Amino acid sequence: AELNAGVEGLEADTRLKHYQRLYDEKIADLARRTVNGSNDNRLQEEEYYVRKSLEEFYLPQVAELKYGNFSYGWFIGTGTLIPTGEIADIFKSSWLFNIGLTAGYKRFMLKADISYGQPDLVDVRREIYVDPNRPVDPARREWAVNKYLNQLSGGISLGYRVVDTKKFSITPHVGGGWTNYAWDVADYVKNPDNPDNNPEIEYKIDSEIRRNKIHNFNVMAGIDFDWHFHSVVSDNPSFISGHREQYTSSLRLSPYIINQRYTSLVDKPSGIQIGITLTYTGIARSIGLK
Repeated sequence: AELNAGVEGLEADTRLKHYQRLYDEKIADLARRTVNGSNDNRLQEEEYYVRKSLEEFYLPQVAELKYGNFSYGWFIGTGTLIPTGEIADIFKSSWLFNIGLTAGYKRFMLKADISYGQPDLVDVRREIYVDPNRPVDPARREWAVNKYLNQLSGGISLGYRVVDTKKFSITPHVGGGWTNYAWDVADYVKNPDNPDNNPEIEYKIDSEIRRNKIHNFNVMAGIDFDWHFHSVVSDNPSFISGHREQYTSSLRLSPYIINQRYTSLVDKPSGIQIGITLTYTGIARSIGLK
């Protein structure tokens, strides 16, 4: 009854020890009065009083957990981002490292994440970047020094849990997503010291290596599939909510799409980027008894 009333933590442990001590004293007294159960008459008398006490004892209602409206958590994992359309002619797909934060109110969930990857250029011998400050010179070509790019992407979106059970949840979400690409380039000119017309040394670098960057922010949409595989309740109240909390661990599969258009590139290519991540997700929310 006292646990149902909200007694918890150290106070609950103290009262449990107190009642355990009373129980032990009652058992010892009963054994003494019945001569360790050998006195049948006395044993039947004690049994009668115990049964009568149990019949008169008020049984409290079974307590139910009450979850708070707010939740918060984090997620970390890996995934991939696959360009399509005109973008696929310039950038290849990449594996991503993904990390993010999430917060919720009832069934509404807000999430923000960031991802890092290293995709390849499709063709390093192709001028793809439009630099308005670079003078036009037909003898010079701005090419990538190598095929490797750095890719930083992320997004922020709002979702609603259309399915929310003890073991599984589904959350469609919409918002905005951005991607940033960076790669090393230099000016290349014809190599005059190539008497054998070797294609590997047909051009040489004729400038300092510099870095080109492009970025775009656009509409994104996705859906989160969460499998809740473990839950634990904290022993002490959280410093954030002031209540004991239930922490739920989940495995999350998140397919999503981002509409992109890069106006800083030649011909302003556009297309859909298809992403999918697999992450560990931890969500905490306050609990009480009702």
